[in-house]
Amino acid sequence: MEYFENVIYIVLFIPAVIVVEKYGAKVSLIASVGLSIIGNWIALYAGLIGIKIVGHFIVCIGFPLIVSCTTKISAQWFPMTERLYATSFSILAGMLGYALGDSTLDIFNL
Repeated sequence: MEYFENVIYIVLFIPAVIVVEKYGAKVSLIASVGLSIIGNWIALYAGLIGIKIVGHFIVCIGFPLIVSCTTKISAQWFPMTERLYATSFSILAGMLGYALGDSTLDIFNL
């Protein structure tokens, strides 16, 4: 159960790319943010550990959408010589935000 978010990411990456290509980056980002908010609310306010895992599962569903959008956005907004940097920085910012958010919960014992 410890690595289930990695399995979810691998399984949902191809469908996330299809969603990004079909509906665009804007809709995918809004869906990902919505899933993250709903999943975090469920995980934060749930009393049972099973419900908290469901909330975390919902957050993990939105993560492949964010990662899939980074390449689409960098391809649309940046020239070919800067796409590598734009994609790298956006993925790094997402990972840094995830790490800070995860450690914030530990700091405040939530």
